[in-house]
Amino acid sequence: MKQLRVGVTGIGYMGQLEARICRAMEGFDVVGLHNRTLAKAETLAEELSCAAYETVDQLLDEAALDALVVATPNNAHLEPVTKAAQRGVHIFLEKPMGLHVQECRAMIEAAEAAGVRLFMGHPQRFMGAVARVKRAVAEGAIGRPVALRVERFFWVDVHHKAPGWKTKKSLSGGHLFHHIHEIDTARWILGDVASVFGQMANLAHEAAGDDAEDDVVQVSVRYEQGTLGTFEFGSAYRGRSHFLRIDGSEGTALINWGADGGGRASITSGGETMEHPMYDDPECQQSAADVYAAIAKGIVHGSDKWGAPLFLRRLVEDELACFHRLVDTGEIDDDLRGLLGVDGLKSVEIAQAACMSSDQGRIVELPLL
Repeated sequence: MKQLRVGVTGIGYMGQLEARICRAMEGFDVVGLHNRTLAKAETLAEELSCAAYETVDQLLDEAALDALVVATPNNAHLEPVTKAAQRGVHIFLEKPMGLHVQECRAMIEAAEAAGVRLFMGHPQRFMGAVARVKRAVAEGAIGRPVALRVERFFWVDVHHKAPGWKTKKSLSGGHLFHHIHEIDTARWILGDVASVFGQMANLAHEAAGDDAEDDVVQVSVRYEQGTLGTFEFGSAYRGRSHFLRIDGSEGTALINWGADGGGRASITSGGETMEHPMYDDPECQQSAADVYAAIAKGIVHGSDKWGAPLFLRRLVEDELACFHRLVDTGEIDDDLRGLLGVDGLKSVEIAQAACMSSDQGRIVELPLL
């Protein structure tokens, strides 16, 4: 197995997790870290026995990297990705790919021109239940998919303790971008989107300021194969909901991340319903159950203070193993091939079209020019 010299830029919640996992996994050697606040990179570098760098250019020029993990805020992906590509360094990029289709295209073009791999981190594709639903729909278990319903909403206090950039529209893009998982998963299952209509507003968190993300987000889509879909995201909801449901002419497929016991999927076909845990590993399933129980009590998942739960660590391990295999051998499963940039772009395109639609009060056709 090839040993990859890895650097990480962006030492927040996910960057710290990915650096630690790379340190522990066979095939990776973490040699350098970069963060806009140098002290944060230096603290983790001491733990991992590697170097900390003041700029991403120094990291790329001095650390002799094979691969760069980009875990910077959502609005700051283009620069490190293109700089890594120009130096012949492979890239593992955290979702969302960017906040605009144009920058996503620029990243893909830079990677292709340099002959390096650009791999998107979309962890839901590595959840056992999600993969089972994709297979069931592809095999016709629920007949023709006719309707999609996605909900991912909750309540967040204006004075929440999550990292500040995540709720600033200019930095994170808002819920459609930072919580782009379900947009990506729905497209993975149902195919490309033909048109989008969106409406969104900040109705319960006006005190958070002009750059606060919209806390009620509603999006309607039409898929190219005819399915009609609705997405509802936001942080203005006193109740919690997190599911994706596809109704077909012959049955229904439901992925419910918020279900008791760590989440599950149910596939109803031919009058019978099959239930599947979200994770194949019972310990991961229990880990997810513990996280959702903590969230229900107001604990902010995704903050450095609480660390990373087991189920998320395993998902990141699976992503990084897939990335390593791709860089080492050039091989990737057909179902995951879209993670080489294009699916990241397509998901951002849907989110950007929804924002355009809300601003302009019209249906937006895809693809965007």
